[in-house]
Parts: sequence; structure tokens; C-alpha cells
Amino acid sequence: MRATLFLLSSVLLGTSPAWAGPEGLERAKARFEKEPKVAEVVDVALRYFRVHPEVMDELRSKSHTRAFLPLLATGFRFDDDRYARVETQRPDPNLNIDESTNTRQNAISVGAVWDLRELVFNPAEVQIYGRVVTVLRRL
Repeated sequence: MRATLFLLSSVLLGTSPAWAGPEGLERAKARFEKEPKVAEVVDVALRYFRVHPEVMDELRSKSHTRAFLPLLATGFRFDDDRYARVETQRPDPNLNIDESTNTRQNAISVGAVWDLRELVFNPAEVQIYGRVVTVLRRL
């Protein structure tokens, strides 16, 4: 890559590269032999972004075991019911009805739901592969 850029800049600037001869080409090749291989760079990048195969396999297995965990739902309800009624009927006999209630209730609910469909297909796997594709596009 560097050699290509150097050659391109020398052509554009009208100068000849210093390694134009056979011995210069050998020096350039020797210089690039010290550079890491593409596979090594990709492996280091995948490990840096934590998307190498071991981590991906671990994420996939965790996404499947997540199906065994229930979804928990809890609730709390407080009712304060106050009711008052006064009724008077006339004429004779006077009938007075006085009715009042004051009730308070507390209710707690707890529930668990298992979605075993995720054992067959877990949408989290799609997210995992999406993460891999995003990282690979950055490379």
C-alpha cells in the first residue's frame, strides 16, 4: 500500500522513485517483509473488538440459555375506597339512611413466563451477527 502511494505520488510530482532499479525493488520488498500479514492484522482487530470466534460462540450459547430464564412480572395495587351516602325520606315516618364505607386493600402479584420459542430461534443471535458485520465493515 505504501509503495503504491509512493509510486503514485512520484509519478504525479514527476520524479522517479529511488528504488526504481532491481536492487531498490528488493530493498522495498525486504522492508515490507517486516510488516504483519493481513490475517494477523484481522485476527488482532477481531480480538480487539471482541468478535473473534470464541466470543461469538459464547454469545450464541448464552442467547440460547437465556430461553430457560423466565420473564418476571410483579405488580402492586392499593385501593382506598371511601363511600358516604345519606338518604332522608319524608313524609312520615321519617326514614334516614346513613351509609358509609371506608375500605383499603393491598394486592401484590408475581408472575413468571417462559418463552421456549427462543430455544429454536433467538432474535438475539441476529443482533450478535449484526454486531460482527458492523465491526468487519470498519476493517
